[in-house]
Amino acid sequence: MCVFTACQQQETVNPGITTGSVESIAATDLPVLVLNAAHQDFGGQRITEAVKMTGTEGSVVYGVTVESHDAGNYSEDGGKCNGIELTALPQTMSDYIATHYAGANVVKAAQMTTPDGTTKIMVRLDTRKALTFDASGNFLEEKAAQKKGKKGKKGCEMSKESIAATDLPQPAQDYIAANYADQVSAEAYKLTKKEGASLFAVAFAHQLEVVFAVDGTFLKERTHQ
Repeated sequence: MCVFTACQQQETVNPGITTGSVESIAATDLPVLVLNAAHQDFGGQRITEAVKMTGTEGSVVYGVTVESHDAGNYSEDGGKCNGIELTALPQTMSDYIATHYAGANVVKAAQMTTPDGTTKIMVRLDTRKALTFDASGNFLEEKAAQKKGKKGKKGCEMSKESIAATDLPQPAQDYIAANYADQVSAEAYKLTKKEGASLFAVAFAHQLEVVFAVDGTFLKERTHQ
């Protein structure tokens, strides 16, 4: 889910969004779902800058800039996140809030595009309720605003399907042959997020794992503790 507290361009803070802290990080430190989303959004361009934006309530958004100087912001599960002006909210949404949350005011708003292309608009009220609407302003759900220090991981779960190493995309097979020839592959598998986004991964001994985009492009090496 996209968080409200840090959805902004890397250098220009959206007036409707509050930021806790912004930290420059290495591209290799980005979550694999963010790497995968950026790879798809920017045609595999190299990431030249990455930042971790932590909201005042402990929620996190990652910002990336690529070689063409284009940039994007992503939630931890790879959803694309952008702050929006409160005056740009659909009238249907404003009417719903006025009817069902009389006296409450919208203090922050953000728009998220999930990996499957679905657009949602999330608003936070001054009553500490968070509401989600579809792109037309139709109400979807209500949640209590996230408290500091509690990062929601819901929606990041991925199904895991074991596959033969020969079923990996050819670029992934070539990358492993060139860079991990001395490693014994323990398992190859396909990871699929509930929205349909897919990744491939190969696990080696000593908790080492290498992750690839659906086209076989190398994304990240990580070690599980």
